Amino acid sequence: MVCDTVLIMEPPVEPQKASNLEPSENKISPIVIVRNGERAVSVQIADINSLFRDIESYNRQFSLGSQMSSLISGAFDKRGKKESSEDSEEIFSGISDEQQHMSVLRLSVVHGDLLKNIGLSFDPVSGKEGIALFKGKRAESGEMRLSIDNRGQFTAFLKGLASEQVSKTLLEENLTSLTNVLNKQILDNYDLKEPDDETLSFLGSLGTIVAEYKRLGLVVEAEKLEEYLIHSREGNLREFVEIRASGLMQKPGEGFGPADWVKDSGPKFLTRKWDEALAVLRNASKNPKAHGLHKELLAHLNECVIIAQKNLEGIKYYTSENKAKLKEILAKAADELSGFET
Repeated sequence: MVCDTVLIMEPPVEPQKASNLEPSENKISPIVIVRNGERAVSVQIADINSLFRDIESYNRQFSLGSQMSSLISGAFDKRGKKESSEDSEEIFSGISDEQQHMSVLRLSVVHGDLLKNIGLSFDPVSGKEGIALFKGKRAESGEMRLSIDNRGQFTAFLKGLASEQVSKTLLEENLTSLTNVLNKQILDNYDLKEPDDETLSFLGSLGTIVAEYKRLGLVVEAEKLEEYLIHSREGNLREFVEIRASGLMQKPGEGFGPADWVKDSGPKFLTRKWDEALAVLRNASKNPKAHGLHKELLAHLNECVIIAQKNLEGIKYYTSENKAKLKEILAKAADELSGFET
């Protein structure tokens, strides 16, 4: 019996200890050490994710939809209550500028140290998304963006990150959203027609940012930023940005680009849109370094005007008079396009 008991004894505990150690060895560090020169700071990934959550909450609270909802609900509140003229004005004001200002201050207090440690700063903007109008009252949308305040500190933050800290946490989504914000920063904050030293310095720093994004596995996001760097080096960044911002390269049948304008246009609107398109094309033709961009846009617009003419023929909801005017506008656009050199 004793012998049988010995045979069914549990194995030694060493393998259990090894398995207990395994999770801690593979555990993703919740901390990023940011080293910039002689200065080193410790940053919690959880704090970074909290920052982005608060920004998302702010943007949702002060979005165009929220402003419009506030104006409309204020109007109904006014009907049901007898308010003084002063109170009535407050009801119709939507989410006030003071509320936005106080929210910005709160975010600055809560996240100020973190932003400094990762080289970013708040950049609140108003009215970019649009303006809510209802019964003569208006309220501007509010958006909180992040901008690079200290490029050296920001690149040090990226260098301090390990790829697994990004690919297996919310940080991947947040760094992706930051790429979109940086694109807006380039378009809104820098004069690309006559770039100054600050603009050139920022564009020059993109190389390091792109390299770090790729190292962290954010390849698609890196490529978006890299486009600005490439065109800056080629000397046609202004034309590239103008073409991108215009939406002229929209594919036929996808969205509302040049081939599809005619589906929902009056003569004045269609004339204006093609005049703007030709102006962008003309600007690109003036820069020899933008020849490739000019050629690509010209080929695309030529394709789009032909498709637009075919689309117009099949539209039944225009009057014969409007249809004739639209046809004439497209013919004029096609004629002007033929005058550009390829």
